[in-house]
Amino acid sequence: MVRSSKLAPNQVMFKVPIHLNKFDIRDYLTNIYKVNVTDVRTFILPGKRQRDMRTAELVLSKRQKKTIVTLDKDFVYPDPPSQESFGHWSTKLRDILRKGRSKGWKIRLSPQQKAVAAKAFKYSEKEE
Repeated sequence: MVRSSKLAPNQVMFKVPIHLNKFDIRDYLTNIYKVNVTDVRTFILPGKRQRDMRTAELVLSKRQKKTIVTLDKDFVYPDPPSQESFGHWSTKLRDILRKGRSKGWKIRLSPQQKAVAAKAFKYSEKEE
């Protein structure tokens, strides 16, 4: 769902997969969400021109399909989520990942690397 202040109160804009047609969108909204749809308008936005960093060619990004659905009743957008709730989950996820990394992941040195590390340790002890 895309919030837009330019639409009428009974219209809603969605980003949809390119292969969906108007009939699929109307059936989906009426059968799943039990919403009466009066009109469906779709349009495909062309891809943006971007320069490929490896080959320096101009390439097009993927096309996007948007649809404007007109409903029989006015639609009220839900309140946007608070930033605190997003921050809480991201820090919680980061802590979980950090714990998992410290438990199961260890650096394993090859025998040659162990020998070099031992020599470096002995050399640093001699200097002190």
